[in-house]
This record gives sequence, structure tokens and C-alpha cells, in this order.
Amino acid sequence: MFHKIVWLSKSEGKMAQKHKTVLFFAIVVVSAVTMFLPVPGLSPAGRRTLGVFVFAALCWITEVIPIAATGGTAVGLLALLLPPVLNGVNVRTFYAAFSAPVIVLFAGGYFLAAAMQKYCMDEIFTAWILRRTGTKPKMVLGGMMLATAFLSMWMSNTATTAL
Repeated sequence: MFHKIVWLSKSEGKMAQKHKTVLFFAIVVVSAVTMFLPVPGLSPAGRRTLGVFVFAALCWITEVIPIAATGGTAVGLLALLLPPVLNGVNVRTFYAAFSAPVIVLFAGGYFLAAAMQKYCMDEIFTAWILRRTGTKPKMVLGGMMLATAFLSMWMSNTATTAL
């Protein structure tokens, strides 16, 4: 009932996948070049951070990989690229921030939101709310606010709003 179906022929599907693959590698090349460009006033850590920012921004703009995967990849790239150039920073202290309880809470909320979207539960939930609230704008707004409050019991507010 709520399934999203895209009809592509086999050749169109292969072409779309090939296009995404080429685009992803182009983004990786542009990001790598950005990391090694001599930018006045930027330290090596700053250049690497700029490269990761360019990577994330281009992935978000083109949607070559899912948005949640882009965020996770950007954080992972920072974790891999920054410690070697941060002289004097304890690596254990640097990585400890990635396992903070708040980060785990956010990740869990995003995983729940992604699962709800994958199985169209967001659309089912929305249709259920709209059947209950009718068509009056105030009632619809109130229903959506209650739904967000309900989902916020298990997810972060950012993940709930994104859903």
C-alpha cells in the first residue's frame, strides 16, 4: 500500500548505478585534492578537515550515498585522518569522544528512524494520524506534534524531526 516503486529497465538501472559510482569516485578525488591544496593559514589538520567537509557537502548535495551514511562516513574519516597530524593530543582521549553515551543515543535514534523509513512505517504512522485528526490544519498540526513527542521517547529530537 505504501511501497515506493521505481520502474527502471535493467540497462537504466545499471547506468544509474554506474553514474553513481563514477560520481562517488569524482567526489573522493575532489576531496583528496582539497586536502593537499596549500591553503594559507590552514594547518595540516585544517586542510584534512576541509577535505572531509568538501566530501560530506558534495555527498549531501548529490545524494550519491544516503544522508545518514554520509554523516557516519564523515565522522569516520575525521577519526582516521586527524590523529596523525594532531601533535600532542592523546589518541585515547580523541577516540573516547566517539563512544560517549550521547553519541550512542543519537546513533540508536537514527537507526530506528532508518528502519521506520525502510519499512514505510513513517507513511503508515502518518496516515494513521491523518485519519484520526481529519483535515483541519490545527488538528493536523496537533497530531503531528503529538506524534513527534511520542517518537521522541525513543529517538533523539533530530532523528524524530528528520523522520
